[in-house]
Amino acid sequence: MRTRILALIALVLTGLIVIPARAAEPTELDSYLAQQVQRNNIRGMAAVIVEGDAIVLAEGYGTLTADTPFYIGSVSKSFTALGVLQLVDAGLVDLDAPVVEYVPDFTVGGDTADAITVRHLLTHQSGLADRGYQPTGLPPDAAIAERVADLESATPVAEPGAEYHYFNANYTTLGRLIEVVSGESYTTYMQTNIFDPLAMTNTTTDPSGLAIPTGTADLFGIAFPVEAEFSRPDLPNGYIISTAADLGNYLIMQQNGGAFEGEQILSPELVELMHTAPENFPYAMGWFDQEVAGMPALTHGGSLPGYHADATLLQTDDVAFALLYTNNDLPFYFSVYPGIQMGIVELMTDGDPAPARRIGTDLIILAIGALLVGLSVRRLLTVDRWTERNADKPRPRVLASVVIGVLVPILLIIFLPALGELVSQRDVTWAILGSLLPEVFLVLALGLIVDAATAVARVRALA
Repeated sequence: MRTRILALIALVLTGLIVIPARAAEPTELDSYLAQQVQRNNIRGMAAVIVEGDAIVLAEGYGTLTADTPFYIGSVSKSFTALGVLQLVDAGLVDLDAPVVEYVPDFTVGGDTADAITVRHLLTHQSGLADRGYQPTGLPPDAAIAERVADLESATPVAEPGAEYHYFNANYTTLGRLIEVVSGESYTTYMQTNIFDPLAMTNTTTDPSGLAIPTGTADLFGIAFPVEAEFSRPDLPNGYIISTAADLGNYLIMQQNGGAFEGEQILSPELVELMHTAPENFPYAMGWFDQEVAGMPALTHGGSLPGYHADATLLQTDDVAFALLYTNNDLPFYFSVYPGIQMGIVELMTDGDPAPARRIGTDLIILAIGALLVGLSVRRLLTVDRWTERNADKPRPRVLASVVIGVLVPILLIIFLPALGELVSQRDVTWAILGSLLPEVFLVLALGLIVDAATAVARVRALA
């Protein structure tokens, strides 16, 4: 009887004990990533996955390795945030002090500069936004201070602290703050206080002499090279160069209260602050607060022409990972990369990942483009019938319709970046559009050529 009672108690207790889910084995993770690379025709990828204070996987795919240097884009922002918080840790910076207290030459349009605090910059609540700023095209070797000085032309779109607007120059200004307060260049400070203590031996702020793989974009599934030009004045917000292996050390520190191999890089209290977004806002300090595959996570992506990076910290687990790619266009950005990110989370939390699938955006554009270009060709081939229909109409009215037919696609091309800015609320340039959606440019160019030929043929027919 006693034995039965003990067995019953053991059974009940077993039902109450929560056994942690088993994370995927490195071979399973490697197999999953290799399949996604092949399935989605990813040109190059490197990945690192950490659990606790150990690197579970660090691999490259294709011709790349875990030590291949990549531009990590806006993942750089968390490094800049870390540098600022180290200065806070040292008592040299007050998060709620005005930025001008540390960077006296920080000025923006209007009278809001004095009200913008260091915290506002870190959480993208400065009131500055892309739609209120047209950046000057600075030389790639210009100083960080020159970009900060250029903010004098920026017009705030909100009061500091009132709204969230992702704005790259917030972090450029923080990079300048690091320089002024530390008395060192951004490069020297990051190397001495972050890269070296974290044994990030292949991470740098200078691309000179590095074998960075060529970035690519896709034109209807065909890859073509895209070069991302290094921009030193924008270094703190998006141009740090790192490797998957090095990012593993960085993520271990982020997930272990600021500690790495016995050294405290940042106090646990400030790491927690760094990872906490203001109430009702999506951005902490260098990290987005969001869910991945239903799990609370801190994430940040980084995109430059031809390159993409993703860093993810799971908040209810000790898992973190980074993914680096040499592809970057919208179909990858909106489908493949999030799909792989979710797949890793599911594998590391004992889930069953679905394969990432590249949405057929290029096929949709191809179909629409073929239809539009086909209609333009049809108009070109039916000039004689058009001439007959318009023979008795007033000549100025007919010529006006011909001009309008050519002007519409021209104006669409001219204002396409502005349309992109209106939709995304971000700065959109020809270079960005060309690398992210090259199919659109091809379709518009073909359509314009045919429409121009049609206009010439119609004018000649009227002569």
